[in-house]
Amino acid sequence: MSDPEAPPPPKRPRRKSATPEPERAETIESAAQKAWRERKARKAARAVPRIARRPAAPPPLRRYALAEAVEAFQRDVLELLTPKPVKDWRRKLVVRWGRERDQFRNKTAATQKLYSSRFRAPLRRALEEAGVPQKILEVVFEEVRIEREMVAAVNEDYRVAVDNSNRSLARVSGWREIVAELTRMLESEDPRFLALGLMGLTGRRFVEVLKFGGFAPVDSALPSGVRVRQKWLVEFSGQAKTRGAEGTMFGRSYVIPVLAPAAQILDAFARLRADREGARWAEMTPAKLNSAVNPPFNKLLREYPPIAMRWPPHPSLTLKALRAFYAEACMEAFAPPMTKAPYFARILGHAETQYETALSYMTLSLNEQGASTGMEEIHRLLMERDEAREEGRAVKAEREAAEEAAALAREEALAVRRTRRAARRPAPE
Repeated sequence: MSDPEAPPPPKRPRRKSATPEPERAETIESAAQKAWRERKARKAARAVPRIARRPAAPPPLRRYALAEAVEAFQRDVLELLTPKPVKDWRRKLVVRWGRERDQFRNKTAATQKLYSSRFRAPLRRALEEAGVPQKILEVVFEEVRIEREMVAAVNEDYRVAVDNSNRSLARVSGWREIVAELTRMLESEDPRFLALGLMGLTGRRFVEVLKFGGFAPVDSALPSGVRVRQKWLVEFSGQAKTRGAEGTMFGRSYVIPVLAPAAQILDAFARLRADREGARWAEMTPAKLNSAVNPPFNKLLREYPPIAMRWPPHPSLTLKALRAFYAEACMEAFAPPMTKAPYFARILGHAETQYETALSYMTLSLNEQGASTGMEEIHRLLMERDEAREEGRAVKAEREAAEEAAALAREEALAVRRTRRAARRPAPE
């Protein structure tokens, strides 16, 4: 008989099976495979570049090579029209010009207008040299044109920009030091500094100094008959950009003041044209000069410390701003008693009635008195410009009304003639 107080006998440990149960083995293996497949899928997903799962980014805009485009367009138009026009040439010209304009439609309206204008002058010269008849030329330039809406928009933007820039005049207090630095540039062996010095001290445009322009000494006769060479005057020829507008100096030579001795100006200009790089610039087309050479010149000017440190924050230091600086400095140093607009027109070669042009150069002042008289001049010009614009609108409205009345009279006369012819026509039997 067993003792009730005795502990129970220890349980024997269950013997582990040598092989797992078939159902349990199959379950464990399936879960492992599933986990392995999930890890593999995650690893493969990480290996795929992220950009491949996004929409493809648009390619960067290609830089528009204006000079090369002008030459290519010119060749294509010559192929259409010489030695004789091909069949359906006008439609093909329209398609080709549209394709060309599409290349720079992402630019601003002002840039599109500028680019479009660069095609016209060289194309006209090439077609005239090839002997294309005038009647065909007229048709060509009816198609290769700048839209009126774009011109109107650009002119309005320009007017607004001019008005905004004329709200106050930027002070250039160290203007004499800038003139001295520009004069030192005339002694440089670097043709770039020679050109910059000439632009600043003569007020001529970039393309005039590098390509179109020419300078000659000015001699004056004293009462005794002795001829004296002027120290601060030169004769300039090669006015650009004005396109022969009435009242400008396009196609004529005229005397201008210079901010350095004339002998230095003439010597520097001769060395620039004799320089290999200067001669290369003079052989370039205006389009290529403006697209390839003008930007580096502006960058060089902006990054030239002796001038940049003395320049106000606004307007930006550019070649055009340097031309405005020249006009202000000449007004301060040489001008007779007169207002700015006619004096600026005289030395820059503009017409006195080109209000927008005159205003676009009135952005600087050299001292307190210059700022006061400059703002008075600006206000006067703005009033005259607005009056001239209103008068022009009234004249245009009258002309359009007269044209509309004449067209209506022609239609009425044509209707009367038709009625009379119908009345004379015998009635059908």
